[in-house]
Amino acid sequence: MADYVLIFFLNIFNSYFTPAYKAAIPQSIKNEDNYSSGIALSNATNQLLGALDSLPVATS
Repeated sequence: MADYVLIFFLNIFNSYFTPAYKAAIPQSIKNEDNYSSGIALSNATNQLLGALDSLPVATS
């Protein structure tokens, strides 16, 4: 039961954090030519962290 509560709160946090994080990317990139590279790097980092996040669950 505690696992479901933890997952619930993590998803609530994620629903507020993700839009704020995506909105901060254009503000942190000064050169518009680097915008697509910044978005790609951000998405790649997010996917990598998502894969590494599930690693402890897979090994238990």
